[in-house]
Amino acid sequence: MSKGPSLKRYTIHVVDVFTEQPLAGNQLAVVLDAEGIPGDVMQRIAKEMNISETTFVLAPNEAGNAARVRIFTPGSELPFAGHPTIGTAWVLFTEGLVPGGALEFVLEEGVGPVPVRGERGAEGLRFWMTHPSVKFGEVLAARAAAADALGLKEKDLLPEVPIQVASTGGPFVYVALRDSSAVDRAISEKERLGKVFSEGVLLAEKSGIAREVAVDVMVHSAIASPMIQYRGPFVLQQPEEAWFDVNMMQKDMVLAMELGRKLNVPVPTTALTNEFLTAARGMGWEKQDFAVVFDVLAHMAGVQK
Repeated sequence: MSKGPSLKRYTIHVVDVFTEQPLAGNQLAVVLDAEGIPGDVMQRIAKEMNISETTFVLAPNEAGNAARVRIFTPGSELPFAGHPTIGTAWVLFTEGLVPGGALEFVLEEGVGPVPVRGERGAEGLRFWMTHPSVKFGEVLAARAAAADALGLKEKDLLPEVPIQVASTGGPFVYVALRDSSAVDRAISEKERLGKVFSEGVLLAEKSGIAREVAVDVMVHSAIASPMIQYRGPFVLQQPEEAWFDVNMMQKDMVLAMELGRKLNVPVPTTALTNEFLTAARGMGWEKQDFAVVFDVLAHMAGVQK
């Protein structure tokens, strides 16, 4: 990691969480004794590791706690996450870094103290954690639109359960489906998800959640898809060079709408996307990457990028 003999070298432990098999489960990188590493360098290390999370272990602020832990994805820092907490606890214990070798201890994270508990059994050492208290957020009224975003009908949703944002450290939108068949039929279709992605980021930002955190949650949660993983960062920083500009995208939208008319197939999502692209051209953004449709929506919502 270092280039000169005067620089400190750090060991990075790579572990697999939520599994008993090597090269399975959820990968995690753990940097022990991370004192002296600036936050921006932690972020660069996490980007270099290029796995879902990398944790950095620091001295605790409170003497009775085992450690302070900072959690980074390749894109941003998180205040809390599940498998990084469990994996870091396991590494600390197995490396003999928990005071007194205690199986119950506390990790300090961005959301506050997180208690963890180890259990020895026939299958080896297993750790549990206590999540921060759950916080319930906005209830989303547009149930039909939410179902449509998943490729489902409103009847596939449980009618008595609201669609609601909830968080124990990272906000998620919870949509309760009627049965396992609805779960199996749910899809992440690119254009639908693109709309939900932009709207979700703006809703999060207006609710006081940083845009970077909202994007990161989507990239590393069940809503994740290649479209969000590779297009999401364009929402945060418009590239100077367009990968696929507005004009080219609108050409494809027009062709799709024409084909829909000929085949008598409704394409409402495509038509709405085309309207956003038309608005982008009207703002003089026709040569920019089509991710600029987010800026069109942000302009309508009165949010400054």
